[in-house]
Amino acid sequence: VCQTSEGELVFGSRWADDAWQYAPHRHTALQFDAVVRDAADDITRMLVLDAFLPNDDRHARNVLFRRVGQRWRALAFDWSRARWFEPWPWDQNCNSAQFADWLRAMGRLHPVAAHDCARAIESISPQMVLESILASPEPWRDNLDIDAVGDWWQNHAAQRAQAALSVLGIPP
Repeated sequence: VCQTSEGELVFGSRWADDAWQYAPHRHTALQFDAVVRDAADDITRMLVLDAFLPNDDRHARNVLFRRVGQRWRALAFDWSRARWFEPWPWDQNCNSAQFADWLRAMGRLHPVAAHDCARAIESISPQMVLESILASPEPWRDNLDIDAVGDWWQNHAAQRAQAALSVLGIPP
């Protein structure tokens, strides 16, 4: 939980003042491709999580980039259209699907990174999910059946993680 300068509580892991965000009117396609090429594993993992939830609004401007050492790293933000599990999968015309299609066409959707992310999701226990939810601000849990989330995770998360790969067109 992060607090903005206006006092609003938002979901985040850190504030990234030095982040770079693609803007078509300020950056060339070549600049963007160079950054994406460097951060392709990060973006692939981001899309696996987006397909898992689903979040149907990932696009080029919904990824921040930071220089870490000699390489670019991608940071996800804007989860405002993510859903807790249903309806699933996302519509194939949504922003996330189109972004994944573009990455695949450019050779930037990396199967090894995708499988690593799916395995990481599978390794998250229902207890870890419940602890994270209970640590969030009360308004974020309004109308959320926490026990149902734990049950869903126990019974469906591993299968959904693998199915997320197929949504992205990643071979098993």
